[in-house]
Amino acid sequence: MAKFSTNIRIIYLYMVCFTTLMMVLFGGARLASDVVDVFLEPTYRAPQPLEIERRLKQMADEDIQLTKEELKQQIEIEHKQEQERQKYYNVKQVVEDFSLILIGFPVYWYHWRKIRDEKKTQKEE
Repeated sequence: MAKFSTNIRIIYLYMVCFTTLMMVLFGGARLASDVVDVFLEPTYRAPQPLEIERRLKQMADEDIQLTKEELKQQIEIEHKQEQERQKYYNVKQVVEDFSLILIGFPVYWYHWRKIRDEKKTQKEE
């Protein structure tokens, strides 16, 4: 009976190690990608004529009166706001990825050491 419970314990330890190792690996891969996103500024895209015309038609349907210049400025403001939102999101992703590594690695290391201890104990018996 003791051998059966030891085997279950070893299986449990290996499963925890596998899960936390995957956390660390995925966190590291995502971290590399997200760090690049944080440091690379998105390219600015000026409002295109078709976009301006489409928005002017939409505003005319809603009885909103803006000139092309005012609309162009509004679109530029919206683009800048979107870039700020994207930058915030990218930083948030980096923090989440780092937390996967920060939490996963110590848990992995602890359980891996327990597996080594169990193996030593089994060899001694």
